[in-house]
Amino acid sequence: MHLAEVLGATCQEYFVRKANRSRGILSNTHLVVATSEGSKYEASKKWKIPAVTKQWVLDAAKSGSVPPVNEYLVDACKPLQSNTDISNKISLPDKEIEKENINHIDVKQVMMQNLM
Repeated sequence: MHLAEVLGATCQEYFVRKANRSRGILSNTHLVVATSEGSKYEASKKWKIPAVTKQWVLDAAKSGSVPPVNEYLVDACKPLQSNTDISNKISLPDKEIEKENINHIDVKQVMMQNLM
């Protein structure tokens, strides 16, 4: 399970501006990416949907609230030197998530409407 989903977000493989309810696709509110490249990233710029690093999701889990996206925009962020700035486990109410299980969210787009 993705950390973002544990926090209440909806994750999907498709990155779209408008929802298609008949196909079960929701409109995206945020894009979580590792780098500022690729077609989804380019679409996020065109559609003015914030493209943030996974640190945004991690910090939301740590703080219990949604951090301002401006501090986590993939264009403005320096790449992390290592994962030493996050603990080996992130504790949430009734859940404990191993660090290895959150590293796969780098290129997943995330709907954060229901976060927390």
